[in-house]
Amino acid sequence: MKLVADVTVSLPFKLDFCAKGPDVEPLQFDSGNYSAVLYFPPSMSDGTVGQSFFSNGWAWWTGTSLRLTLKRPIHESEIDIDLVRKTTISTANSILRTFLNSYRTRFQKAEVHPVKVDPKLLTLAVEYENGSLDSLPEPDEEFFYRHIPVDPPLSTTVNATTLGQLLSDLVGDIEPSMSDQFILDTEWLEQIGENRRAEILHNLTNSLTD
Repeated sequence: MKLVADVTVSLPFKLDFCAKGPDVEPLQFDSGNYSAVLYFPPSMSDGTVGQSFFSNGWAWWTGTSLRLTLKRPIHESEIDIDLVRKTTISTANSILRTFLNSYRTRFQKAEVHPVKVDPKLLTLAVEYENGSLDSLPEPDEEFFYRHIPVDPPLSTTVNATTLGQLLSDLVGDIEPSMSDQFILDTEWLEQIGENRRAEILHNLTNSLTD
């Protein structure tokens, strides 16, 4: 039998997507002993905003959510609900952190940052060989662009070309360089008016790259 986890994460920022069709293919990969699938919001779905449709067939939209499913084999004797939920949430957070940091640095999106799973929104179930599912107990309570470009923004969106780069980062658990992250942190600080902090971080970045 298999453990099946499913969670949709709301993002406090927008991600850009382009596709020749209504959606971008999900990313499928292994993370530790989990088989993971990261789904992107289809155009015209809840939380998405259409940006443009281009004459060559490309559509461009923004979305504010990601859906992640995780599966792994599990034995009946292993089902410690609290431990299973804890390790699954840890894996989900690690995947989201890697993906969002990859998106942020590859596409130069200073406003993007890691977001963690809300444990109350994560559903867990056991899938048996016959395909039936048993839900595990729930946890206790505890587009905006100034100008539309002539061409679709393929170098700074999730699309068929950049999926390979993002998948490589996920599979390799790639950490962006500190200097690349500091450059984007400096830009973000400037955007929110923290100019002195931005200047200090800029100087620190320069000292690391000298």
